[in-house]
Amino acid sequence: NLTKKNIILVELNKWTYLHVIKSYISNCLSIKFNANILGFESYTLISEKLFRGLFKKIIRSILIKLSLGTYGIYKSFGVKEFVYPNIDKNLIHTKKKLINKIVDETNTKEKFLNLSVNKIYIGDLLYDTYLKIFETETVDVKSPKFTKFLKDALLLFYWWLNYIQANNKIIKAIVVVHSVYTFGLPSRIASKFNIDTYLISHKSIVKLNRNNQYITDDVSKNYKIFKKIKSKQKKKIYKFVKNEISKITKGISTTGKNFKKKIKYNLKIPLKKYKKKILICCHHFRDAPHVYGKFFATDFQEWYEILKKISKKNDYLWLIKPHPENYENDKKYFEIFFKNNKDFIIVKKKYSNQEILKSKIDLALTCFGTVSFEYPFLDTRVVNFTKNHPYRKYKFSLTPRNLKHYESIIKNYKKFNYTYNKEQILEFYFLKRIFLNVDFMYLNLDPKRDLNGYRLRQRFFETKFYDNWILNWSKKKHNLIIKNINNFLNSKDYFINNLHIEKSNLKNLNSKTFNSLFFGR
Repeated sequence: NLTKKNIILVELNKWTYLHVIKSYISNCLSIKFNANILGFESYTLISEKLFRGLFKKIIRSILIKLSLGTYGIYKSFGVKEFVYPNIDKNLIHTKKKLINKIVDETNTKEKFLNLSVNKIYIGDLLYDTYLKIFETETVDVKSPKFTKFLKDALLLFYWWLNYIQANNKIIKAIVVVHSVYTFGLPSRIASKFNIDTYLISHKSIVKLNRNNQYITDDVSKNYKIFKKIKSKQKKKIYKFVKNEISKITKGISTTGKNFKKKIKYNLKIPLKKYKKKILICCHHFRDAPHVYGKFFATDFQEWYEILKKISKKNDYLWLIKPHPENYENDKKYFEIFFKNNKDFIIVKKKYSNQEILKSKIDLALTCFGTVSFEYPFLDTRVVNFTKNHPYRKYKFSLTPRNLKHYESIIKNYKKFNYTYNKEQILEFYFLKRIFLNVDFMYLNLDPKRDLNGYRLRQRFFETKFYDNWILNWSKKKHNLIIKNINNFLNSKDYFINNLHIEKSNLKNLNSKTFNSLFFGR
């Protein structure tokens, strides 16, 4: 069926939003490189077994042939064939000794996280996959399930390595919606062969390669743009952004007294005897902890173990704020983990950020969370637990050099009571949430329903999106979308931004307003 020599690989999934976006991006790349579009399955070991039964293969071939379900959607925008990892006896036989050697040598969590194979770093992808599929907080490298998992993951890695290596001259680009877990193996391998990967969402396109393997640097690679904006326009930006951040950080209208009473009620020691109140802003244990790269521990559990040790040497009160997305499960975990530590209190989900902060928090701790800019905006200082985070070009939160420095900061907090400029927070927010938050498809999403990460996930599978898209389609809109994407593809930028967006008279189009308001165009 393939009519052209070159190929574009497009990741398969069932998310309706992204089907439309993929159709445009893959076809723009197809024209650019005169290439066929091939769909590929990337969820092996996440939701699919490594070895599939014959029955499943037959069902899949029938669905593809009859263009049913999701396969029909992909075929409708030009996908010619579908690529699936096929772990055969020959691969198992040829890689058996090498895989066994790697498994034997991977006898600590640190070695697992730092694992590179064929000079391709994959430890972070496999580590996060293990946490996700086994729903655990940390890795047990001595367990039988770890050994089996690592062997399966390495077989999957070698299959993709063989496939990409064999076709590296004709694979011109890869389009994905994930760069984490084992989803990220094809793009990580592709970068070794100088093949660009395009990571897409409803508001972004990111070019991944050797020089940009993580999404950490979206602001870092664009922060100089702010210097080009005229001072008059900057004042408009500060005013606009301040209002936007206020909407996010606005919590329940309280004085913080109720929360303060709650603390006193739970304490065995009088509150006034504690020198400092430290708030730990926890992350979701299994939600791709290494999405920005490594931090000062192998995983979040190890981070909490470090804080537990530090607590024994300080007269601090430690408040634990579990991640809201997995609050109940994590709350149970923390109740056991900090059971014998009287200085640790778990914050109830009902308390807002403002209510907690009004109880006079001295310092908040995060690995790389959004509290790094939200809390300083509310006059509370924050220390990060990594150098690999989106805020590293700014000093509104404190970034330690290493673990030793991190421990020193917390133990001697008065010495590191840093100062910060709130204008930096406004600048960061402008770049992150406005300049790099691009409606390049003119979806005109409802901010209350569609731009909230948790709510948006609920809509990923709504097929009525296709009907809405067709109803609002026009030739003018179609051509503008293609221009937007090509403007980015033909640039040297790693992240699509609002300067790539074409002006038009479309109703509610943001780019014209954006450029005239902020850049005086």
